[in-house]
This record gives sequence, structure tokens and C-alpha cells, in this order.
Amino acid sequence: MKLFDQVTGQSPEFELTRSGATVAVSLHYDLWGWDDEEAGFVVYEGEAYASIGDAYGSAYQSYGGDRPLYVDFTASMTSGVTYQSEFSVSDWGDGTELSFIFDTTLFSSKALFDGSQYVDVVFGSSYGDTISGGGGGDFIEG
Repeated sequence: MKLFDQVTGQSPEFELTRSGATVAVSLHYDLWGWDDEEAGFVVYEGEAYASIGDAYGSAYQSYGGDRPLYVDFTASMTSGVTYQSEFSVSDWGDGTELSFIFDTTLFSSKALFDGSQYVDVVFGSSYGDTISGGGGGDFIEG
């Protein structure tokens, strides 16, 4: 499920894809560059980080690096367990600092999810889950 579209200075493209008990994480962000006349090229600098529980990935572009940052990794999850998750992007070209902290869970068997679990991203099962509650703005698939 795509949570955000890439907009330089506002948000990275951020996508989570479930396959069984694993979730593939993909974060892409195009850095803002500036023309360094002395060096003779456009400078891109920044870093990105994403995690689900203990699984994480990061990317870094130092002075003179390429524009895009890509962070890709896979997280193994236990059904019904909530994992603290986050992503952050620092674009030193324009000073953008982005951060999003959220909770993620998935279900492999029929779930009764009443909203009191305070989870932002939910991957349901294929067994007719009951999902209710929530304060809006949540991401649900399944």
C-alpha cells in the first residue's frame, strides 16, 4: 500500500507491501540540489532512514552524490503484534526535515480489531476480519 507520494520538500514516496508474514518497505526521495559553480556540478546531500520494529534501512548522499535516495528492506512480523515504525528524511540542499512515526501490525488469522490498539497501518487477513474504531487517517489493507 502506498502511504505517500514523492514531493520534494514535502514527502518521500513511501510504500509497504505485504507478503505473508513479511512487509517490504520502499522509500524514495529526490533531494533538492544547488549549483556549486566552483565545483562545476549540482550538489545533492542528505539522508533517509526507515524502520519497522528492529528491521531498518538507510541511505546517504554526501557532497556531490546523486539526487535520489532509496531505502528498501524487508521486515518479518508476528501476527497481531504492533511494531513501532518510522521514516525520516534530511535534505541538506533545502533544509527539509521530514519525520513520520507510526505503528504497524498485520493479521494472519481472523482478527477482531476494535480501534483501541492505536495502530496506524493495519494489514488484515483474508478471513473476514472485523475492524472498527480508529481516529481517522489510518491506513488499512485487507
